[in-house]
Amino acid sequence: DLEERMDWFVDVVRAEQERFRLYSELPPRIAYLFAPAAGLKWEEKAEQAARKHANATETLGAYAAWLKAQTLEGAELGAATKEWIQARGLKIPGLFQPLRCAFTGAAGGADLFDIVRLLGPEKTQARIADAIARLS
Repeated sequence: DLEERMDWFVDVVRAEQERFRLYSELPPRIAYLFAPAAGLKWEEKAEQAARKHANATETLGAYAAWLKAQTLEGAELGAATKEWIQARGLKIPGLFQPLRCAFTGAAGGADLFDIVRLLGPEKTQARIADAIARLS
């Protein structure tokens, strides 16, 4: 029901508000939120950015396992993720580029952790699993 999800829709607009001038620009920017994981079209630029990291699939798998146990959202999840990256001796793009491709199919867009919140845990995990399969 639309009324039950109104807060979610408002959050979607807030996440993208700095990236569009007209509301007519919004639908293509948020189409990824409504696409099934396996049907998400990846932009060539995003896929190339994801593939340039040699251990992308292993990193995504380890992150997915770690993320499943998290209850943090937004900035707190972002900070914890950066600590996770640092603890493993990785560089931020080594995780963020494959994640962004997995979640949105695009090379840029809304804050990555806003996207995690908007997708929700099930879709987030499904997108990561699909990306691992596609990047393998």
